[in-house]
Amino acid sequence: IEKLKRFEHAAAAGAKISIVCQEADQQGWPTMPIVVPNCVEIIENPPRRPQKPRLLFVGNCAGGDNSPNGDAVLFFLREIWPTVLMTVPDAKFQIVGRVDETIQKLAASRPDVIISGFVDDLSEVYALATAAVAPIRYGTGTRVKILEAFAHACPVAATVIGAEGIDAVDGSEIALASSAGSFAARCVELLCDPALAQKLGRGGYDFATRRYDRRVEHQRIVQ
Repeated sequence: IEKLKRFEHAAAAGAKISIVCQEADQQGWPTMPIVVPNCVEIIENPPRRPQKPRLLFVGNCAGGDNSPNGDAVLFFLREIWPTVLMTVPDAKFQIVGRVDETIQKLAASRPDVIISGFVDDLSEVYALATAAVAPIRYGTGTRVKILEAFAHACPVAATVIGAEGIDAVDGSEIALASSAGSFAARCVELLCDPALAQKLGRGGYDFATRRYDRRVEHQRIVQ
């Protein structure tokens, strides 16, 4: 890590402009870098058609518990999902993206877990989901999966670590949790309270439109 830091600082010292993706990453450089956030395409008038209680995870989980996404899904299935089902027994958990053998085996005996693999149209997946989840426990960088859900007006429940660097307001733009128990409680709230889910979905959408719209940021950089 120290060797990488020295290399990055040397590169930044010799550059006209240095760029980071989050305000939190601006400190400690030889010259102050500018912030260009990770952005997403904001969907105009995104459809929302959640008909059954469904939580959604989108991401590549092929690395299993050795990757942040794989660990997040296993953590959710083992420590959060059973608690959610105690209150919402007809709920479904959908995983979109590649999964490893451990997740496949864990989900195989559970009719309440849907593994969809790669899908061509994420808009339809987000439209049918009650909420998206990001139970990330480690790793760095902006979680684009959260911004992508925001862009589709899909409410998001995330760990504090998972939402690091995204300044969405808890309770109005995102649902944050710091433990398995509190995460399950936030999921149950979203599944059982359509008005709250709609509020957070709209709040997240408006937040992403203000801060992470790819077209707006492109214009700002070019000008």
